[in-house]
Amino acid sequence: MGLRRSDSVKTTLTMYITRSNKYQKWIGSLSVFILLGSLAMIFSGMVFKFSYYMDQLGMLSWSFEAFPWILICVGSVTFITAMAGFVFSATEQRPLLITYAVCMFVLCILQIASVFFANDIRNRMNGDKFSNMNDALLGYPEDLAVKTKWDYLQSRLRCCGVNGYLDYGSIRHLLPGQQCVPDSCCLTSGCNPKCNNAASGRDLYDIFYTFGCRSILHKIYVEDVEILMVLYGILGTIQGMLEMIAAGLALALSAQISRLVADINNKNTSRG
Repeated sequence: MGLRRSDSVKTTLTMYITRSNKYQKWIGSLSVFILLGSLAMIFSGMVFKFSYYMDQLGMLSWSFEAFPWILICVGSVTFITAMAGFVFSATEQRPLLITYAVCMFVLCILQIASVFFANDIRNRMNGDKFSNMNDALLGYPEDLAVKTKWDYLQSRLRCCGVNGYLDYGSIRHLLPGQQCVPDSCCLTSGCNPKCNNAASGRDLYDIFYTFGCRSILHKIYVEDVEILMVLYGILGTIQGMLEMIAAGLALALSAQISRLVADINNKNTSRG
């Protein structure tokens, strides 16, 4: 009789090992893809921030400012969680597996939210074509955050104003030193272009940037960013689905461990 019980326990252990190995392999495989996806998210966030200056367009919409940071932060947390998935599945500890599943579920929600952010930015690009930049420029003299963003864009994109340097005509009296344009429009640092210099017949192109920022941004975003947003929408949705599946597998493995413990306890109780 004791041998039969021993054989029953061994059978239970064999079944558990077979199933748990299957779950661990799937979790490991998914973690690899999720890991690669998280690295792509971090890289994309850096590109949107430093190459397309998206966070500097927060004066137009909060979505522009938040999106790069969402990619960087969510991608970083996803990377850490995916790495932890390899360890947690190997330890076969139920609390760790449940923690991993909860983290993956939360990351899945954040991932889908980032896709909605991407879609919102794409809709704004297709809709108003940065038309509210004129309103944003009015805050330049008084709002330090707006001023900082405009100065950054103008110096990096080599542009001045929305449609051109004349856009500063309505707020010229608010600029320091009665300048025609801010210092960030200067071709060289510290040129301090004053209106009397421009009016004296000196070539404007030798003093400051004369072309507006909207046409440059429109070209960059329509030709490059819009395509990237479509790709992110597709790949981001796939990433979220993988995270949801990984969470389900972790819970399944946790349930498998729980059933094994319960079966062994029941057999030991009946044997005793």
